[in-house]
Amino acid sequence: MLGRVGGVLVVGGMLLLAGLSCLDESPTRSEPSPVFFSLSPGAQWTYEYVIDDSTRDWMIRVRDERVVVMGDTFWALDYYSDGALTLTDYFAQESGRLYLAGERSVAWEDTFVMVLSPPLLYTPASGEPGETWSSVGAVTNLKITPATPAPETLVTEGHFAFTGRVLGEERVTVPASEEPLDALWIEYYGETDPWSPPEIHSYFWYAEDIGPVQTVDLIFGGRTVNRLSEYVQGK
Repeated sequence: MLGRVGGVLVVGGMLLLAGLSCLDESPTRSEPSPVFFSLSPGAQWTYEYVIDDSTRDWMIRVRDERVVVMGDTFWALDYYSDGALTLTDYFAQESGRLYLAGERSVAWEDTFVMVLSPPLLYTPASGEPGETWSSVGAVTNLKITPATPAPETLVTEGHFAFTGRVLGEERVTVPASEEPLDALWIEYYGETDPWSPPEIHSYFWYAEDIGPVQTVDLIFGGRTVNRLSEYVQGK
């Protein structure tokens, strides 16, 4: 999946204007934006992928409550592999669109943190074929290693440039559904510095009321396919 905890999220808030100029008028209302990846509390996606001729499972789960990180509120998406929490992505959602603010992971005794500023725009506005959007900003990586008497922190800074493009709609077959699903097909590509891998190229298929049902990642000349095997709807 895309992305990497997040720190400061700068997403413009919505300004509500309401009022009547006369008794027989009512305020206008804009059409709601489509939601391609809804972060409902407790929602859970399980995927299968094949590696080294074996099939393995991994899972994403939205926490039941949003979390506060450095004064900002985010949805936390926890990633599990073989039942163990491997990393957490931090998202904000506004008008149906997702913004990735950062990521936190733990490997051995080290904690790794990535902060994107401004947050990376993750989903389209309309979903019309050909729609393209881009995010450019600064990326800060921290590696925190326990030490005595105090932890040591290595900080590296760079940039990210990321683009999403709607390729159209496709019907995809995944283990989670007996019938093929209608899905919005989106291409993501970009780069970060410093962030390994230096170039990212992925394809996502989003099904209405479910979210991502299939992904393809092209990294280091390899190809990884993830297919939804189970979906648990959130609250």
